[in-house]
Amino acid sequence: MGRAMIRPAALVLLLLAGAAAADVKAWKDEIKKLERAEQKFWGEFQRRFIDALLTLEKPAVDAAARPIDAINYVLDYSAMRALYADHALIEETKGKADLALAASGDPKALEELFDALMNVAKRIDDTEASLLSARPQQQGTRYDQRPGVERDGLAIRLDTLRRAIAQCPGAAAFLAGEGMKNAEKKDGKRSIVRRVAVLDTLGLCAGDEGVAGLTPYAAVPESSLRIVAAEALVGHPAARPTLEPLLADRSTAVRRALLEGIATAGSGDPLWIPPVLGAYKGAVGLVRADCVRALEALTNQKFGDAQAAWEEWFADYKGEIEGGKFRKDAIEIREATPRPVPATCTFYGIPAHGLRVVFVVEGSRRLFWPANLDVLVKQYKETWHRTRRAWEETNPSQLATLLEEFDRTTATFVPDILIGALVIYAACDADPLGGKKLVQPEKREIRALRHDLERLPGDGWCAQYEGLLAAASLLGMGPESDADFDGPQDGVIFLWDAGGPQGGRYMTPESAVAAFKRFNRFRRLVVNTIRICDEGEPAETLMKGLAAATGGTYVWARKPRMPG
Repeated sequence: MGRAMIRPAALVLLLLAGAAAADVKAWKDEIKKLERAEQKFWGEFQRRFIDALLTLEKPAVDAAARPIDAINYVLDYSAMRALYADHALIEETKGKADLALAASGDPKALEELFDALMNVAKRIDDTEASLLSARPQQQGTRYDQRPGVERDGLAIRLDTLRRAIAQCPGAAAFLAGEGMKNAEKKDGKRSIVRRVAVLDTLGLCAGDEGVAGLTPYAAVPESSLRIVAAEALVGHPAARPTLEPLLADRSTAVRRALLEGIATAGSGDPLWIPPVLGAYKGAVGLVRADCVRALEALTNQKFGDAQAAWEEWFADYKGEIEGGKFRKDAIEIREATPRPVPATCTFYGIPAHGLRVVFVVEGSRRLFWPANLDVLVKQYKETWHRTRRAWEETNPSQLATLLEEFDRTTATFVPDILIGALVIYAACDADPLGGKKLVQPEKREIRALRHDLERLPGDGWCAQYEGLLAAASLLGMGPESDADFDGPQDGVIFLWDAGGPQGGRYMTPESAVAAFKRFNRFRRLVVNTIRICDEGEPAETLMKGLAAATGGTYVWARKPRMPG
């Protein structure tokens, strides 16, 4: 997002920071100035949001005179993005002051910055509560946008505060001791946000002290804290013996977090190969797919889910690995046809590897448009928005294509799979289809689900973020739950949608992706996205971003597949 779209008033905020803070007093003065600027921002917020909303919808209004554009219009998110960018700029400028204070050498810097970290964590707790309790406006279909904008900006400040504190002398010892003790609410209840903020900061501290401070949290009862420890320690070879037991952790999210870390930060440590190979032999579903990715990153081999090939390869290189002589870039890459991890079902050609799958589908009027984008744009007809009987045999609608793909998918269900479905429509609603809980795909359940799919409403806006939260709830890992999930819970979500964010808690594609990534950190849900119609760059940013952030797959269904 370029700075060119930031309003001129926001550029003044850079001047408010003045010279870099040299000590605690200067830092406090600077923060107060920026807080006044933030108050002014919120005072103007409602007017600016209404202006941004009018700008966002203007292409659709203008297109009324040219019906073809009403089908293929591109929503203008520039003014909405500017709202997020301007608040982010305030928080970024506070962050520059935080970093300057950390570098100043003031002995009180650590204490002051830690207090700021706890205050920001409290604001995040309060903002998250506001987001969850919010409801769409009575006379419209949109949420109050302030909590979403504020939460997005607070993520920026939190990140900078963590980096600033990690630079302060004695930070690791303080965080591991007094820091964690202070990460409690005044009523004695422990805040996940605060404790995670402290541990994330501890993970940024250089030297052995940070590793030593984090190590005990690889074995605590809370899965969220075990995940934080795994993410921070996986790049430290000395921490490997501590982390290895997490490959058999009772929480699927913890195992997945560690394996994802091994495939990235730990991929240069060949001593991870034996324990990952051991975990792979008994793994299923998403964890098995993660094991394969980790083994491929550790070895440069591409056997996929061919267990015999991995075992044969390991027998040849076991001596080098255990003797510390293995170098993955110096060995041969064996020729093999990768064997895919068995899918539990396939939708729009995308395989799912989890045993619990939720389909989230858009329920707007786009359902009744032709699924072939070229037909939609080049052969505009009044009947696209009305009855489909006259034209659907030659130009199948999005709904007809969805039903065709669903029928293909039902043929791929494995016996142990549990499925659910939701429709997102109208006033940011998400209603279950076929039933209010996950079910085994017996004939009766499939028939009920298809019956509901055939009667999708075709009404209103679609809030993708809200649909994903509802899907997480159906999977037992919704926002109303704690961030600790200790059972063998996993989940795959298929999001079938045009992709332009409208009406939800987050009103830009970037903010929606960032918010779901934060939400998903301790859940590790996979989101596969199927983009329909064409709403241009914002749709691609949202749908591709959600898939990339969760390890899912993105496809743009421009044309329907032929029946059969």
